[in-house]
Amino acid sequence: MTFPNKPRGTQDIYPPRSLIYQKIQQIITEILHKNNYQPIIFPTFEFKELFTSSLGSTTDIIHKEMYTFQDRKEREMALRPEGTASVVRLVCQNKLVREGVELVNAGGVIADCQILKLVSDILGGLGIKNFTFKLNYLGDSETKEKYKNELE
Repeated sequence: MTFPNKPRGTQDIYPPRSLIYQKIQQIITEILHKNNYQPIIFPTFEFKELFTSSLGSTTDIIHKEMYTFQDRKEREMALRPEGTASVVRLVCQNKLVREGVELVNAGGVIADCQILKLVSDILGGLGIKNFTFKLNYLGDSETKEKYKNELE
């Protein structure tokens, strides 16, 4: 009896590599916990419209990278192509905005600094040293529009 191969684009992760993955996850979880972040777990698939409405129906993610299917009630579903839309849905649906899940509804320099410090702590916790952050600023919507027009 022959078994089918794993699907193209997927990989099996087994020891010793799986142990390394677990160790990385443990280190990151500890650092997030120390910084008062708590885990959330959201579905692997969602209603397709969550992604088409948030990402736009013409993006490459929707047309090239999203796997869609119908459930038993013939509703359009999609494997989650990214996490942001699911996090926003989870926060709004469960009224968690005041709970501080992720860094929701935060903006400005303080939020940017928090994220940079968190990434710095994670990299340091993983033993990565002598790294440099290179920051980029796209500007406000007017500046972005001018830049977009120059590229065309």
